[in-house]
Amino acid sequence: MYVTDHMLRRVTAICVIALVSIGISAAAPADSLADAPDSAPVGVPDAALAGACADALAGETNLALGRNVTASSVFSMNPNSSTAPSSAVDGDLDTKWLSAMQYGQEQWIIVDLESVYEIHRCEILADYGDRPMSYRVDCSIDGLEFSVFAERSFERIDGQSHSPADEPYIDTGRKIGRFVRLVITGVQGGMTSARIRELRIYGTESRDPVPPEAAGVSFSGRAADTDERQERQHNGNPILPGYFADPSVVQFDDWFYIYSTCDLAPQPVVWRSKDFVNWSFTGVAMPYMGIWAPSVTRVGGTYYMYYTFDHQIYVAVSSSPEGPWTSNKLLVARGDYDCWAIDAEVFVDDDGQAYLYFGNGRCFVAKLADDMVSFAEPAVDITPIHYFEGPYVFKRGDIYYLMWSQYGFQDPRYQVHYAMGRSPLGPFEYQAGNPILRQDTSIHITGTGHHSVLNPRGTDDYYIVYHRHEIPYVDGTHRQICVDRMEFANDGRILRVMPTHTGVGPLGPTEPAERNLALYRPATASSHSEPAAGPELAFDGKFSTRWQASDATKPQWLAVDLGATYLVKRCVLAFEFISEYTQYRIEVSTDGVTWSTFADMTSNTRVIYPLENTGEAVARYVRAVVTGTQTQGRPAGLFELEVYGDVVDGGDSEQ
Repeated sequence: MYVTDHMLRRVTAICVIALVSIGISAAAPADSLADAPDSAPVGVPDAALAGACADALAGETNLALGRNVTASSVFSMNPNSSTAPSSAVDGDLDTKWLSAMQYGQEQWIIVDLESVYEIHRCEILADYGDRPMSYRVDCSIDGLEFSVFAERSFERIDGQSHSPADEPYIDTGRKIGRFVRLVITGVQGGMTSARIRELRIYGTESRDPVPPEAAGVSFSGRAADTDERQERQHNGNPILPGYFADPSVVQFDDWFYIYSTCDLAPQPVVWRSKDFVNWSFTGVAMPYMGIWAPSVTRVGGTYYMYYTFDHQIYVAVSSSPEGPWTSNKLLVARGDYDCWAIDAEVFVDDDGQAYLYFGNGRCFVAKLADDMVSFAEPAVDITPIHYFEGPYVFKRGDIYYLMWSQYGFQDPRYQVHYAMGRSPLGPFEYQAGNPILRQDTSIHITGTGHHSVLNPRGTDDYYIVYHRHEIPYVDGTHRQICVDRMEFANDGRILRVMPTHTGVGPLGPTEPAERNLALYRPATASSHSEPAAGPELAFDGKFSTRWQASDATKPQWLAVDLGATYLVKRCVLAFEFISEYTQYRIEVSTDGVTWSTFADMTSNTRVIYPLENTGEAVARYVRAVVTGTQTQGRPAGLFELEVYGDVVDGGDSEQ
């Protein structure tokens, strides 16, 4: 083996760190030794030094090896891929974590060491050839608040070209932490994706006191202060719990409806609301798998649903906007047109003429016949620039707007463009200012696309309803539905839409909200899968966060301390996998030790939202115990657990 000078300096420095960690003092610090690789530390015989180094290096444990990891993005959806985030901690140099193609955006990976350690060294083996990278290593006890352990800016290892498979970046220091985060901030010549072969962490068991909340063994947290409460109460995006995509929004009579794809089970689903805030899930629109991107309209007293199945477009009919749907008829077969036959969207003009827009790769439009289940004439190609999928058309005044999505739905850059025309068949003129909706990584919003537009009856208000990726972004297959206001310039052009976490609030009359006794209260759980899935996140009033158990074993539980004794009357649950049933039990307690059953749903097979349980029980603590899920491999998870009731004995929720 050819040994270079800088390799010797690195080994010597590591040995001194190891000696210090096992109690052998060295007169010269590691830095000075690295500058003089041929010198042994004063007061330590050469043989002892060599032996201690060998023992330390042989016995030192890589704390990250085989641990749970999360990442900003992935290149492959397959969790067993050789490019999955876990590849960075598998000890195999033939695998690597490869992020999605992000083109210059920061990427990160977090390792959960599962215990709190005093971390003294981090090694990073990258895969950028001889191009140096800039990065930061952060540490955290709770996975929420991180402090910097080390930071580099485009430094080469020892100033030389290097092969990262052989020469890791090495950073030393002292930080107490359980979670270690590597943030890649750049690569010389430009970064298209993160490429990390191995992330190794070394340290010793911490003797510093650890806050109880970091250990996850007791109720932790606090009541949010006034400013925080105000901010959180208005955080309205996503508007629905669960993972849904391709929203098609319509208003029938006094109800708003959203028809959408379900990411976990490809079936069209139906949501409805009178105020656009309080939604109910009425179930799947069709009991068939492999169906997505539904679009519904009403002509006369009949409802027509256009949907995709097996890359072909079908139409079904019903006498109700919620189904059941019958007479499924093939409308566009595979190969009929020069596109993938998906993403059908129906538009009915002021004169009653209906049109169907569809296509992936290219965009087609056809006039629908009077029967609404056949074409009056063949579809024509109207593909605009930057078109990929998800066409949508609406009319405002005498202008027709053709809208569409660019890039694939898993791509964080997924975005919405538009063009304007004077006919539903075109031609359409692409406008300056595109795209009008796209990601905002400064607030962690990515994958904004496949939308529809809502113009509430009797108004000139317009809203864009779209899906975005879950937060934190993993692979783009868990999408959530959001809404933001869409405004126009005087000449009719659409102004840039800023995606928000706040949404738009009520769009119709709404009842005064009851007080959720569990909101912002301290919580604990049997386990949680990652820092971004802690128990407190099921009590923050948001559908962008959730508690999730560490694995699929059952039972798992989630508990909240209401802060005072109440007469509990109702519990409302929004399970993470809301399109499937969950079996569970609600328990209550006055002391957090002895529990009694408030509601037994261990045989539940209902798939609805809101999922409510009512009764009466005096309690300060409420616990949801998940005993089963429809899909056996699913971990327990809750977006929100809400508790309602009355104060007893002068109780005060701010205790």
